Amino acid sequence: MVKSQPQLKAPFPYFGGKSRIVSAVWKRLGTVVNAVDPFCGSCAFLLGRPLPFLGSETVNDANAWLTNAWRSIQLSPKATAKFCDWPVSELDLHSRGDAVFYRQSEVFALCEAMGYAKHCPYVSECPCKAGTPQTFIEWCRSDCTRRCAAAGGIWVWGCCAWIGDNWGYESHSCKRDADGEPIAVTKSVPHLNRGQGVNRKLPHLGDRGRAILEYLRQLSARLRDVRVCCGDWTRVLTETPTTHQGLTAVFLDPPYAVADRDSVYGDQESYTVAHDVHAWCVEHGDDPLLRIALCGYEEHDELANHGWAFLARKTGGGYGTQSSRGNENAKREKIWFNRSCLNSCGGQRELF
Repeated sequence: MVKSQPQLKAPFPYFGGKSRIVSAVWKRLGTVVNAVDPFCGSCAFLLGRPLPFLGSETVNDANAWLTNAWRSIQLSPKATAKFCDWPVSELDLHSRGDAVFYRQSEVFALCEAMGYAKHCPYVSECPCKAGTPQTFIEWCRSDCTRRCAAAGGIWVWGCCAWIGDNWGYESHSCKRDADGEPIAVTKSVPHLNRGQGVNRKLPHLGDRGRAILEYLRQLSARLRDVRVCCGDWTRVLTETPTTHQGLTAVFLDPPYAVADRDSVYGDQESYTVAHDVHAWCVEHGDDPLLRIALCGYEEHDELANHGWAFLARKTGGGYGTQSSRGNENAKREKIWFNRSCLNSCGGQRELF
């Protein structure tokens, strides 16, 4: 009997997360032996997967700091929780942010001061010791187990304290020098409406540190056998990680390819990758071993000519829907399904 798992969500806010509609997606993907999410973001696709889990699971994201956070939660939940558990402070928000994104040696110094460096499995090679943002990115991409729990915990904490999105390296919220290179996070006050740090439904609320650790341990247990990759989305959509494993569910949620949306992905921003994803869907949509779900606006309407069907999505809440543009964009949301999906030929239906 297929059952829902205990509700788990990312311990940080994430623009465009799909947790509210993931159950409807899985109803059409059905029971599969393999699942792949090339643009994982908040990992809502996997965290909302019904029980039981069969076979393998792979997630990927181009954002090295987000990927590092998921790996840290997966493989080092205790250390990650320690760096997540921090008061909301405007000064710390900016000093810790500058350290994580631009002055990595300060992260290593903090790790040493707190006694965690000696327990780090990568202490001899961690780029935080004397690296640059780019060396940290490439270090994360070169091995699926590499992580820095200090940077991961600080990143989670910062996302919860920062206003809106784009708390990250080379986002459009960064200050730049005369040559256009990012030099520091643009100063902004913490989120005054929330301002409570890691803000998920947690057990043992009388002890915040224990609550955070317990929640990250639950996430760690769920992600125990998940492959967490960092890099280009096409790397996890070759035959080996997909159909070679058997019947595969693929969830595609790339940055939307419309000019009238907000820029929210920082140095991963793209208005063209969705077109490449669309072309991949056309090429592979008739594969009986692939059940594909693709999120977007009207840029994918041409898929109807290839036998794809869609559900109209109506979003709610979050920064993206609080403006007039956000409210209008919410009405444009669609999730397209190829013909191999279950109940995918019924045309349009609003989810909520």
